[in-house]
Amino acid sequence: MNLTQKLMTATIALALASCGGGAKESNNNEQEAPKGPEMLTANVVASPAEDINNPKYTLKETIYVNRLADSNYELTLKKDGSYNIFSGCCVKNIDWTKATELKGKETTIRIDNPQPSKRMFFAAVSGADTLYLSERELDIEKSINVRDLGGIRTKDGKYTKWGLVYRSGALPELTDADKAYLKEVGLKTIIDLRSDHEIEMQPDTYPEGTEWVNIQLGGENTNPNDIKKMMDAMKTMKEGDDGSSMMGEFGKKFAERGDLFKEEFDIFLNPEKQSILFHCTAGKDRAGHTSAMFLYALGVDLETIYDEYELSNYFRSKKQQPGGDEQMKQVAAKYGIPEHALKMMNGVNRNWLKMFFEEVESKFGSIDNFLEQELGVDEAAKQKLREMYLQ
Repeated sequence: MNLTQKLMTATIALALASCGGGAKESNNNEQEAPKGPEMLTANVVASPAEDINNPKYTLKETIYVNRLADSNYELTLKKDGSYNIFSGCCVKNIDWTKATELKGKETTIRIDNPQPSKRMFFAAVSGADTLYLSERELDIEKSINVRDLGGIRTKDGKYTKWGLVYRSGALPELTDADKAYLKEVGLKTIIDLRSDHEIEMQPDTYPEGTEWVNIQLGGENTNPNDIKKMMDAMKTMKEGDDGSSMMGEFGKKFAERGDLFKEEFDIFLNPEKQSILFHCTAGKDRAGHTSAMFLYALGVDLETIYDEYELSNYFRSKKQQPGGDEQMKQVAAKYGIPEHALKMMNGVNRNWLKMFFEEVESKFGSIDNFLEQELGVDEAAKQKLREMYLQ
């Protein structure tokens, strides 16, 4: 895989975790950081390669991590502070003997990757606090919106672990390098949320030894007849229409799919299935609702869940192929669909997800009732999930 030809995506690396008095070993099996590590000279970057001030970044990270086209990394501190940056090929193997200082708001440093074929993880230590970091979007050439759900803060101040759960678009035609990379990051299970029709059109490809599971969440809305209905509805969409009348109603139907969400959570609750990747076609709607339920069960607040949902707007648009705007115009002209409608449908709107949660609350009294009554995720199951996925 020629990494220099690929569109690299910005990392959202929010992973501040209190270690109770320094970078001590936690439930994520991190090693204890020794006192007085060797300090390496920081290579300060005048202008970061990634536009980290893009307003579509909505998780308000302390440090952004960007994997560059040459597989090296840039780390940018967005808030005033000073951190010692330690690194390793996984969180459990951080090298605590060497550190690079990152200090000063808007400061960007470059860290070389000694093993370009591998993903790097970082521990940023400041006093008694440790931030565990990595890039949010994985470097997969033949898929889109491939995101790590690590580093997301819960209401009680914990953070989701990196490298255990991913979400993405479809995986048809992965390159050998893509497969090797997914195997390298430890992918064991793929949950394909698509319908039979979609799978027949674009079957998944994946590394040998990976378990593939099909859970058709919302698949009844993706057959050719329903797609035609959707396209007809798009033809009448006015400027400023946020799509709630169509996509919000689509999302509300997920409230009737507790049995399918339960199949997903049965996998999430099985540690032998990690690491897990779930996906639909575009990686934004069915994958977005799955991500929302997963994060809610872990104790993430709704506003952060909506923010994570809307990150698809950034990651999907960033990897748009050259000529994408022209192709959109051609599709709009061919089918008589307004361009603004196509652009809107190519993304997501937090109101669509809100409509799903409101429907759940209307039917079941609360989201927690839905989890327990329909998904079998009671307080004991939530506790197990949090032990597995939080630090």
